[in-house]
Amino acid sequence: MRRLLCLSLFVLAASVGASRANAQQTVARPPAIAFDISGKTLGESKLVQLIPIPPNAKMNPLVARRLFGAMSVPESIAALAQFEQSGGALPVELLVVGEFDNNEDRQKMINDAQLENSETIKLNGKDYYVEPTVENMHLLLEEKKFEIGSKDYLLAQRPTLLTATLKAAMGEMGKAPVKIVIDMEQDRAFFLEAVDMAKQQGVPAMVLPFLDLPKKINLLTLSIDPNSDELLKLTAKSSKPSDAKFVSNAIDGLLGIAKMSTAQGPKNTPGLELLKAISANTKTSTKDNDTFLIIKKPAGFDELLQKTMAQAEEMNKKMQKTNNLRQLLLAMHNYESAFRKLPFNDDMGGRASLELSWRVRVAPFFEEGSLYEKFRVNEPWDSENNKPLAEEMPEIYGKDSKAGKTAYCWIESNVQGFANITDGTSNTIAMIESTELVPWTQAKDISIEAAEKLILGLPDGQEIIVGMYDGSVTRLDNKIPLEKLHAMLTPDGGEVINP
Repeated sequence: MRRLLCLSLFVLAASVGASRANAQQTVARPPAIAFDISGKTLGESKLVQLIPIPPNAKMNPLVARRLFGAMSVPESIAALAQFEQSGGALPVELLVVGEFDNNEDRQKMINDAQLENSETIKLNGKDYYVEPTVENMHLLLEEKKFEIGSKDYLLAQRPTLLTATLKAAMGEMGKAPVKIVIDMEQDRAFFLEAVDMAKQQGVPAMVLPFLDLPKKINLLTLSIDPNSDELLKLTAKSSKPSDAKFVSNAIDGLLGIAKMSTAQGPKNTPGLELLKAISANTKTSTKDNDTFLIIKKPAGFDELLQKTMAQAEEMNKKMQKTNNLRQLLLAMHNYESAFRKLPFNDDMGGRASLELSWRVRVAPFFEEGSLYEKFRVNEPWDSENNKPLAEEMPEIYGKDSKAGKTAYCWIESNVQGFANITDGTSNTIAMIESTELVPWTQAKDISIEAAEKLILGLPDGQEIIVGMYDGSVTRLDNKIPLEKLHAMLTPDGGEVINP
C-alpha cells in the first residue's frame, strides 16, 4: 500500500484538502489534523501555477476538483521509524476524499496507483482496493470521486469524525480554497518527542529558540486564498498572552531569516521582486492568547505576477532545452557502448545511409525504438519512405520548433569514437543549440567555423547551450575568447584550455 500512502501523504503535504467524518465504532485515535482544498480554484490561480509540481510526483494535488480529509498523529516518533524500516500497519488513521473534475483525471489516478492487480475488500457495501505492502489502508475509486484511508476512518460517519475543536476551527475559516487545522494540544506528546529527537541529533544554534513552539501553541489554523486580497492567514492559539508573544517573536524571527535569504538570492531568480513585495506586506500581531500572521496582496501585484510568470516560463524553456540536450548526450554514450562507435559518422558497416541523420540512429536509446523501426536506414532522409517521418519528430528535439525541425546540431568533425577526442571529452563540445532549424532526419549539422560565428555573434546578455562529449551541459556567451572557443570546438587540436 505504499503507493496509496504516497498518494495520500503527497496530498496532505501539498496543503491538500480537509475533512469532516467520525466512526460508527470508537476511533482509537481521533484526528488531530483536518484539511479542505478546492483543487479547481487553485488550479486556475496564476500564483499557484508558479509552484512547480515534481515530474515524478505520484499525483498532482490539483488533479481533483476538491479534496478533503482528516488524519491522526502517530503515537510516537518510534512508530514512524518502525513503519519506515519494516512496513506493516500505518501508524496513523487517515481519510482523504477527492472529487474528480473529469474522467481523464480519474484514469490518470488509476494508472498512477497501478490498481489493475490489486485485491479488493468490501466496506460499507462498496469494493475498496487493498494495497498489500501497508496494512489497513484502502482505496475506493468511483466515477466522480475517490477515497483513500484506514479502515476505521473509511467506516466512519463523516459528519461526526472531526472533533469539536477541529470542526469549530474549520467553520471559522469560511470559504477559503485551502483550509488546514492542526490540534497540537491533543497530541502534544508526539510533537515534543519530535523536538527532543531533533535536539539529540544536533541542530544549528539559530534554530534552538524555535523548538519551544510546540509547547506554546494549542491550535494552528491556516487558510490560503490566492484570489483574495488576503492571500494567507495563519492563526496560532495559545494558553496565555505570554505564550502568544513568544510565538509572535518566533514568527518574526523566521520572517527575518526568509527576508535575508530573499535579499541574498540570485538577482535573476524568477519572482524575486514579487517575493520581496509580498514579504514587505506580511504582518504579525497578537490579541489576548492568539497570534496572527497575515499576508496581503502588495500594490502592483498583478503586474509583478505577470512579470514573474514570463520569467518562469523563460526559465522553464531553458531547463527543458538543457534536459533535452543531456538526454541526447546520454543517448550518444549508450549508442557508443552498444556499437563501439559514435553515431555521427557511423554508416553501421555499410547498412546505413550517412544522408540520414545521427538523430535517427540514436532514437532507440531514448525510448523511440518503434519510430526508428519505421525508417529505412539504408535510404537518405528524403526518400519516399523516410521523408514523411520527419513529421513525427520526438519531443526531445524541441516541441516548440517548427514541424519536423530541430535546433540541436552536432559539431562536424572526423571523430569515430571517444579515442579520437584527444583534447579530452570534458573539454570538447559535441552538440550545440543552433539558431537555424533543420529537419531532424537530415544529416545537416554545423561546422566549427559556423559555430564560432554563431556564438561570438550572440547579442550581449544572451547565452547558448552546448553539450560536451563527456555528457555535461554548459552555456556560452559572446564574451568567450576566440582562441578558447576554437579549442573547445576541435576534438584533437592539442590546445590547452584554461578555466
